Amino acid sequence: MEEADTGELDEEFVDEVRNAVKSIYSQLPLKYIGSSTMKGVAFVKFLQDIVECMNKLETSTLLSIPFEYESVIEFVAQEATKEAVEIYKERMDVLVNEEGQLPMLWEEFGQLHDECMSEVNKIFFEKIIGSPAQMEDCIQQLNEHISKVKEGFVKLNSEELMTYNENIAKDFWARFVKIGLTQDNLFGV
Repeated sequence: MEEADTGELDEEFVDEVRNAVKSIYSQLPLKYIGSSTMKGVAFVKFLQDIVECMNKLETSTLLSIPFEYESVIEFVAQEATKEAVEIYKERMDVLVNEEGQLPMLWEEFGQLHDECMSEVNKIFFEKIIGSPAQMEDCIQQLNEHISKVKEGFVKLNSEELMTYNENIAKDFWARFVKIGLTQDNLFGV
């Protein structure tokens, strides 16, 4: 039955199976491990790990729900961190490069970073699971990754600010200093 192509089955049977699956899913309560809800990718990963462990002869008697849950927490945290860092990079890149906002004052840069972090944190916290201590570790990992990415944007803004200020200095030199250093002006002639 598992290998049958859906197109080969009677339409009425397929419809009844779909309706049964929808009915089951609509009545399922949330799954909890500890105080954390298991949903979506986290729950699927958890179940896959459990089934994989049960199917291995050498580890089938060593099944440890807490250990499997820990691996799921780590997996979900890694995936959420990757996604959050990518979103931060994309948002900052658009605002900094494509909208041509560089150079910008450091206060503005900080506000831009905070806006991006607000969006990133919202997405990140919707995905991670675990106890408060485990979540704190996940947050720390995210912040470390974001700090590394932020350094690149800080360096870019610093370089742009330096170029901007050098151009102003060159202009002022030419308009106000260099003109006063000509030989005619030096001797009051």
